[in-house]
Amino acid sequence: MKLKLLSSSLFLGLFIAIAPSLTLNSQAQPLIPDEVIRNQNFLDTDYDADYEVTPSPFNPNWRNFTLLHTLDKHKAPVFNLAFNPQGNILVSVGSHNDPVLRFWAVSSGKQIASDRGHATTVTGLAYTPDGSTLVSAAQGTAINLWNGRNRRYISTFLEHANNILAIAITPDSGTLVSGGLDGIRVWNLRYRRLLFTLTGVGNPSYALGMHPNGFIIASGNREGKVSLWNLRTAELISEFFPHQKEINGVIFTPDGNRLITSSAERTVKIWDLATGELIQEFEGHRDRIRTIALSPDGQTLASGGNDGARIWDVKTGMLLAVVPSSNDWIQSLAFSPDSTMLAVGAFNSKITIWQARIGDPVATTNP
Repeated sequence: MKLKLLSSSLFLGLFIAIAPSLTLNSQAQPLIPDEVIRNQNFLDTDYDADYEVTPSPFNPNWRNFTLLHTLDKHKAPVFNLAFNPQGNILVSVGSHNDPVLRFWAVSSGKQIASDRGHATTVTGLAYTPDGSTLVSAAQGTAINLWNGRNRRYISTFLEHANNILAIAITPDSGTLVSGGLDGIRVWNLRYRRLLFTLTGVGNPSYALGMHPNGFIIASGNREGKVSLWNLRTAELISEFFPHQKEINGVIFTPDGNRLITSSAERTVKIWDLATGELIQEFEGHRDRIRTIALSPDGQTLASGGNDGARIWDVKTGMLLAVVPSSNDWIQSLAFSPDSTMLAVGAFNSKITIWQARIGDPVATTNP
């Protein structure tokens, strides 16, 4: 049954025809039909071109970087990190007995506010691209909305019946997708209501990634399967098995042409969406990978796990650096909006913020 998605970006009656759903038996077949992935005309007139990703003008060099701050107010492992869209505030959340949202001034490294966000481990944390809302989700069943500017609590979503494990937000800031042990749900952030359940009990989602076009979502499960869904039609586009163990990261590249996947099996892979081919495989971790992060300019990948954190060149697959003093388990990573800083959250309750060396300005040409 097809369900209609009613949001500011996808009004009632807005549907597109897609190819029939398919299950991939090999990675040499398209993951998304070309006519779907190439369709970028998806947002309404409220879309602001400033939300589009552009290369960092600072040309950050991640072979050379320095420690900017060490933040140590948490009392438990740091489970999630998020920079606000302006890049001047970092938000962190703890786990278990420390589900506190802490807000840090990036320039000084000082904590400027804190709030007990949930009753248990905070498993999802993200700002809307326009910065108006901060979304936090807990290992329980609650999703909380906070004012992104004054940090005040707004409301709570309580439709999940089991642990929430991941969240993703559309580029126009209008739609939230949440995944957990009881499936995937889609929410309208402006009207603050549930739109529909994409998948239910029996289809747990451990990781989510939003395509830049705003209507394709990738989900990963415990068995190493990644599924791609069309949010306009609530239909499965394709699915494949890039890994053999739990998927803990799915990220689309800013150009929308590739998908990055990571797994507890110690590997990170990049897939071409048009062909299904494996483009890059990052090998070097000696123990479980727990998290990955892609710089907003799409040039740099960070991975973290039980043997610390590593930084990679996306284009070449080359290992650029091993983050110093990250010999503890790493649970969370976040790049700043300008791609020049990386925040690393560890099981020892500490957060480190690293600053890349700024290179020559990126050359620009007049249109």
